[in-house]
Amino acid sequence: MKDYAYAENRIIIGGKPGLIESKSRVTLETQKNEAIGILNNKFKGIAYTDNIPQNYSINYEVNPNFNQEEQEYISKIDFIPICVDPDWMPYEKVDEKGNYLGLVADYMKIISDSIGKEFRVVKTSSWDESLSFARQRACDILPGAVPTPLRKEFLNFSEPYIFLPLVVATNLEEIFILDFERVAGKSFALIKGYAAIELLRKKYPEMIIKEVPDARTGLEMVRKKKVYGYIDTLPTISYQLKTNRMPNLKISGELDLDYDVSIAVRNDRPLLFSIINKAIATISSEERQKIFYNWISVSYDKGFDYVFFWEVVGVSLVILSLLFYRNLMISRYNKKLIEANKKLDFLYKTDKLTGLFNRHIIDEETEKEVLRANRYNLGFSVVLLDVDHFKQINDTYGHHVGDSVLVEIAFILKNNLRKTDVVGRWGGEEFIVICPETQLTNAAHLAEKLRSQIECHQFSGVEKTITASFGVSAYRVDDTVESLIKRVDSALYFSKRNNRNCVTVRD
Repeated sequence: MKDYAYAENRIIIGGKPGLIESKSRVTLETQKNEAIGILNNKFKGIAYTDNIPQNYSINYEVNPNFNQEEQEYISKIDFIPICVDPDWMPYEKVDEKGNYLGLVADYMKIISDSIGKEFRVVKTSSWDESLSFARQRACDILPGAVPTPLRKEFLNFSEPYIFLPLVVATNLEEIFILDFERVAGKSFALIKGYAAIELLRKKYPEMIIKEVPDARTGLEMVRKKKVYGYIDTLPTISYQLKTNRMPNLKISGELDLDYDVSIAVRNDRPLLFSIINKAIATISSEERQKIFYNWISVSYDKGFDYVFFWEVVGVSLVILSLLFYRNLMISRYNKKLIEANKKLDFLYKTDKLTGLFNRHIIDEETEKEVLRANRYNLGFSVVLLDVDHFKQINDTYGHHVGDSVLVEIAFILKNNLRKTDVVGRWGGEEFIVICPETQLTNAAHLAEKLRSQIECHQFSGVEKTITASFGVSAYRVDDTVESLIKRVDSALYFSKRNNRNCVTVRD
């Protein structure tokens, strides 16, 4: 994938022809509309105002859209304390003079006018401290916050009003990230207290996250190769790359993760929450667009040297023709390569005979479940089964019939499990099932169901009844993969010693 270097400050977005840079605001400079589309799809609407001071002066009457109870609430308060991110441009910041600036600040100005009360910024040194102040009820509102389960314990969140693309910045030599799953196990820097940390840890438990105080520190860690990448919003990273002069870094990919900004209100202020939601609803699409273009402005390079163009047009056509032919050949090669990689990926993950996951993948999935269980206190269970007297089947009917029996058992397992369960061939005639978020009793019932299905099944080419023995156990606190599998294997061994065709449970 080609990397594109752009104009004055050489902010590079790997694999995408567009640029987000900054003057005192963020500027998008491109010859095409792709990058503009990325942002326009995220920022559904937005408004223009001048820079906004920390304390707003209000001369408007209370908005008539508020009911009597809400108007009475507004009339009883002098101002509304808010906690902000002191350094999150172009969205919000508090400058050296105490002025509250940014895209979010412009929204709060309009809402302040609508309510008829001023917002006063409570001084904090970081976003993490702002979150702490909000939890302690030192402020009533966080103007630019992303909802997470932990934050919802003490905050109510309005409808989203800003839709942000979340991206990763890396060093120039890194390739463009088409599939984030492939790099999720690497180390990434994120600002301490950001919602993305909680969301990413849930989605990618194997990710190594280094918390940093600000964006510049995170990008410096990337530059010094202390972490693989820095994750933040697209305009924020572009703003930092320009203002801090970091030409050796680039934006290498976008995360498939919703990161939509709302206004958070302390959850013991239901009337204030209702007032804020109504105020947001009154902001027109024109005002939203003006805010957007005030802080995320778009410019095009319209200059064109026709004399120079006609001097080089002949050579350009030849070069373009060669490039077109070369790209056509590369495209055909890439299609073949993609198909080959799909086949390799299938062979890497699956057992050739049964089509189930192989032991290597089962080991990885079990390790992930142990990590999830330790981090989120979520239990899971494991079922291990072994086909009874399988050697006799091979000796009596031949290995081709034995293989057919294993394929049919794999079919029975796949058709009696949930989509969330992971099933694989453990080795020889042994199979294993990982059951996420499943209690031991439920796993035991599942094992008994599978045992009965196998016993009742008429296997092709075999006249006798085929059965299987089962061992079941559940994750314990501080279990390792080895200790859990050893306990399940012990339960299976007990079943095989006791007449087989049964289920043994070890808690």
